[in-house]
Amino acid sequence: MDNEKIGKFIAKLRKAKNLTQQQLGDLVGVGGKSVSKWERGINMPDVSIINELSKILGITSDELLKGEFDRKSTNEEHRKIVHRKIHILLLSLLIIITVISTILLMYHFKNNTHKYWISSNNEEFEVTGYIEYDKNGFIVYINKIYCDIEKCKTDYIDDIQYLITINNVVLYMNNGNDMVNNKTTIAEYLHDKVININDKYKNSVISYNDIMNKNSIKIIIEGYYTNADEFRYELNLKIADKKQ
Repeated sequence: MDNEKIGKFIAKLRKAKNLTQQQLGDLVGVGGKSVSKWERGINMPDVSIINELSKILGITSDELLKGEFDRKSTNEEHRKIVHRKIHILLLSLLIIITVISTILLMYHFKNNTHKYWISSNNEEFEVTGYIEYDKNGFIVYINKIYCDIEKCKTDYIDDIQYLITINNVVLYMNNGNDMVNNKTTIAEYLHDKVININDKYKNSVISYNDIMNKNSIKIIIEGYYTNADEFRYELNLKIADKKQ
């Protein structure tokens, strides 16, 4: 007989019945220390109490002396322990699946944000910035517009407005509310302007396909020079490589 195996078996059955070592000992007429020695494999239960101990633990005397359930056993304690193991296993699997699903979901949403460089298709204009789009809407950020046309660099302006459209939907407009002195050129005025359009609404009128249409994004700049000449420039923006 394997005393250590029998001891572990007794301990498992005792705990399954929510008994302390002392309580089990009292039921079979021995002390708690004796039960402790059984469970540690130091001693074996006396032959005279094997049957009584087996009944209390809900097993046969043969199962007690083998230190395991009979494979064909259908006793209640065996079923409880098997069911408990299955329950713990299923719970562990559920927790693992939940954690993995949460990580994958977070990864999906994190990587579902697309951020791209934007620049001008017009050779006369230099534009730097980016556009960002996700399921909730978009952001357009422009930090530089430079006009390389001679009039932009030499002629002073009296009035100016600029706007950005996507698929001809106006997203942003400056109505010339900025103070423009008569010693400012278009190049000087635009170079210092930062345009930040933030439309993070779920019901945005602009879709992801609109954003990815390279010919759909425009900046329109218009106004008057101090000599009363009217000007209007239309910049077609393009989406470059993905911004890291």
